[in-house]
Amino acid sequence: MKLQYLVIILLTLSLITENPLYAEARCFVNFPCYMPIHPEILDSFGHQINGSVSAGQQIQVVGYLTNDHDTNETFVYLLQIQDANGVTLSLSWIAGNLDPYKSLTPAQSWIPSANGTYSVYVFLWNSLSDPTPLQPLEFKTIYVCDTGLVAVIKNHENTSICIKTDVAKKLVEQGLADYYYYI
Repeated sequence: MKLQYLVIILLTLSLITENPLYAEARCFVNFPCYMPIHPEILDSFGHQINGSVSAGQQIQVVGYLTNDHDTNETFVYLLQIQDANGVTLSLSWIAGNLDPYKSLTPAQSWIPSANGTYSVYVFLWNSLSDPTPLQPLEFKTIYVCDTGLVAVIKNHENTSICIKTDVAKKLVEQGLADYYYYI
C-alpha cells in the first residue's frame, strides 16, 4: 500500500515539475527572489488602462523588476498572450542583466485584432536556454471590446461579454453581471 502511494506521489511531482504553470521560483534563505513583477496594462502614451481595451488599440504590458541581490543578475522577461481557446497569439521576451539593487521597467507592446478575452502570462527566467524561474508566474486577463462598450462578467456563466454602459449598469443592479473593467 505504501508503495502505491509513493508511485502516485512521484507521478504527481513529475507532472507538476514538467508544467511551467506550477514551477517554483528559485528562492533560498538569505538569497531572496526578485520582487513581484505586477504587470500593468498601459496605453501607447503610458497611461494605465482602467477600462476595456479596444480591438486595434496598441497596449503596453509593463512589468517592474527589482534586483535585491548584491550581485549582477541575468534574466529573461518573457510575455505570452493567449486567446480564450489557449492559442498563443504573441510570444516575446527581453533578455538582459540587472545590476545589484537596481530596477527595470520592461514594456512590450501588443495590438489585439478582435474582441474577446485574452490571458497574459509573464515569466521571469534565468535565460531562454535555462528556464529556471526567478519569480513565480504572473497572470492577467485582458478584455477587448469595441469602442463605447464595456466588459462585464455574466454571473451564472462566468463568461465575459461586451455591452453598452447603460445595459451593463442594469445587469449589475439585477445581480446578473459584475463589471470587470469599466470606463
